[in-house]
Amino acid sequence: AATQAHGTTTFTNISHVRVKETDRVFEMSERLNRLGCKLVAGENELSVHGPTPIGGGTVSSAGDHRIAMAMVAAGLAAREEITITETECVAVSFPNFFERFEECGARIKKRHTEVHRREADCQN
Repeated sequence: AATQAHGTTTFTNISHVRVKETDRVFEMSERLNRLGCKLVAGENELSVHGPTPIGGGTVSSAGDHRIAMAMVAAGLAAREEITITETECVAVSFPNFFERFEECGARIKKRHTEVHRREADCQN
């Protein structure tokens, strides 16, 4: 959501998420920047400059369920198809995540363990 907000959104006191399954601050900013967003990561903060158009491409979840789910959410605002690899990790915390998104109107296509975002109708 912060990528689509006007102005700068800053998350602070986030150093603890650098030592989870992955360095979530780095991984999230790297993936969203690759898709065209403008994020700047600090040691204990993350600034998101918006709004920015989200493009398409292929991103990996790095085996982190939260990153996988965040990339699916980013896909709802994307202008092009996003392919997310290593999505099986989502089952750890939200086994029916993809089904719920489809119930909301998102169009998700699974190919083996990859989820492809085509067009989403589930927008604000």
